[in-house]
Amino acid sequence: MVHDFLERFNGGELEDPHLLDWFDEYQALLLRPVMALFFNHGIVMEPHLQNAVLIHDNGRPQQLLLRDFEGVKLTDELGIKAIQVRLHPRIRQSLLYTREQGWNRITYCLLINNLSEAVLALSWERPHLAPLMWQRVERQLQRIRDELVLPAPELDALIAGQSIACKTNLKVRLAAKADREANYVRLASPWAKEARYA
Repeated sequence: MVHDFLERFNGGELEDPHLLDWFDEYQALLLRPVMALFFNHGIVMEPHLQNAVLIHDNGRPQQLLLRDFEGVKLTDELGIKAIQVRLHPRIRQSLLYTREQGWNRITYCLLINNLSEAVLALSWERPHLAPLMWQRVERQLQRIRDELVLPAPELDALIAGQSIACKTNLKVRLAAKADREANYVRLASPWAKEARYA
């Protein structure tokens, strides 16, 4: 489906460099603000694919809007400090995530629920593109890390190839638990040494 959409604007069949460039533009628009909000302000977005609205110009990514702010959380060590009013304890608790909870959530939403879907769609019938796209994600994360002023040990570990949190959605839904009680399993990073040479 995405290939058909892009081919309409390209005027014909897509070459590999076109798909790689498109992915580069998309992932930069997605990753940069989410990481900046988390590390600079303690704001935990929910940037999964269903919450990402892409604005394009003739098929080229121009802006990316995140929607559905109902799930936005604040980290207990940074984000909550921006709230200057006294909150009812229950409201305050509903807004809070530990830094670890926040990091697990955004990396799951970004890498598993959003970018992995984009990689799959764009590399459909061109599997040789998938590792190249993940290398571009790794490079983008490195550029973002260079821009951050505050410490970002989680991002450092992710860039170094640490495994990625993957939420156990089915288990949470079957148990009728709140999202904040979700457990995570770990998936190998697509740019880790083991993934590259497997």
